Amino acid sequence: TMSRVVYEYVFDITFNVVSRNIKFKPYSMVSFSKHCDYFNNFIPSYELVCKISDKYVNILRLFDKEITVFIKKYRKSGSFRDKYTQSDIVSEQEFAVYYDKEDIPNYMNTEKKVSPELVSWDKYKADSPGTLAQHEIKFNLLLKNDLKMKTMIHNYVLGSDDSPCSPIDAAVFVIEQNPYVKKCIIDAPDNTAEYPDLIVEAGELKDALKNIQFNYGIYSKGLELFFDDEILYVLNKCENGHSVQKDEINVISIKIHERTDVPEAKEYVNEDKKNKKIYYERRSKLYKEDYESIEGILNGDKFVYSNYGSVINSMFSQDGKGTFLSPLAEVDKPRPSRVDVGTKKILDYDMLNNNFNMSSYMHERSIGVPISFSLEGINTEHFRPNMMISITTDTPESNKLYKGIYSIKNADFIYVVPQTPGKFFNAYASGVLTLCNKIEGYDKEYEPINA
Repeated sequence: TMSRVVYEYVFDITFNVVSRNIKFKPYSMVSFSKHCDYFNNFIPSYELVCKISDKYVNILRLFDKEITVFIKKYRKSGSFRDKYTQSDIVSEQEFAVYYDKEDIPNYMNTEKKVSPELVSWDKYKADSPGTLAQHEIKFNLLLKNDLKMKTMIHNYVLGSDDSPCSPIDAAVFVIEQNPYVKKCIIDAPDNTAEYPDLIVEAGELKDALKNIQFNYGIYSKGLELFFDDEILYVLNKCENGHSVQKDEINVISIKIHERTDVPEAKEYVNEDKKNKKIYYERRSKLYKEDYESIEGILNGDKFVYSNYGSVINSMFSQDGKGTFLSPLAEVDKPRPSRVDVGTKKILDYDMLNNNFNMSSYMHERSIGVPISFSLEGINTEHFRPNMMISITTDTPESNKLYKGIYSIKNADFIYVVPQTPGKFFNAYASGVLTLCNKIEGYDKEYEPINA
């Protein structure tokens, strides 16, 4: 049984200068956004746009190296707007703040008399000078815990002849050494070989795990790493499914209305948590990033290359009586994708002696045609790195080409405050999603142009 759910978020924002015991709140929030590049970045970045009362601007000028922002975020949900039946605390997070002091307007002018002393925020009265003037300022934020987590350097030698170590055991060990990772979601490995002396080179957590992948191979299709909300996602890149938390729904169904001659798509989300189904239906334009298919097409099912190390070995057999090794090595082509989409290959000669890594690199590049669209009125928790997205559209041509299940490559979450009197910190969430690696469905009845 599907139930309709609408979501609204409320932000409680406090600016702090701990060393001076100074706190103040913004006059209002304009927008808050979170940018997540699951394939290429390791942590999210944030942007906050606020209106700051005139009387606090000087604090921003003086203490830009010390100031932090504490944001408490609530999520309200129910069947109808303004008739919410549930309220949850989504997060309580402290951010490091970055802003350009040159962008802060000068609050000093002839009309305003401002106290020359900095006064604690709770000592200001309603009739203080400048209380009615606000300035819109943009802040770039990073989570303080994310920055602390990144400073942990790992360097280990694991395994022995008596007790060899597998790459996934090494990865888990390195993760457990980092006190800022509260939970991890890890895909099952496809390389279970064990090594008596597995070396994790010195580096931050991300670099340490990438070294394990590069030197020993955890996943054949490449490594996807993302740290979000104290959860570390270690995923097999471009895999057809991912590990999930207990009772977590791992496939989100979205129907995109591209046609404009149909009624406006629904603003609510259909949820059936008992049967693990979440269904969005939204009006949006589908953007296809199919430029890579123009750059080149690989035909055939094997990739053959010259292995320089094998050539050298074959030249030095004893007095010409040994069996010569083939100077050619092979790697199978990645999984078949749509016939009208090519796979671009870039080869680094240093990688040619490592068949496993070469195969991993090829798979990593085989992501098909990325598609992008925007969704309004979402629950941002539905679009974590390990979620799979099932897409259908209301246009037959797009359905033939783009219907299927995708991985999330990139997600931008934007919280915008509506123009509602008195609600300066209430916001609805929108998402701009880029999906890739379609795994279901090239329609065999569709004939591509010039095929």
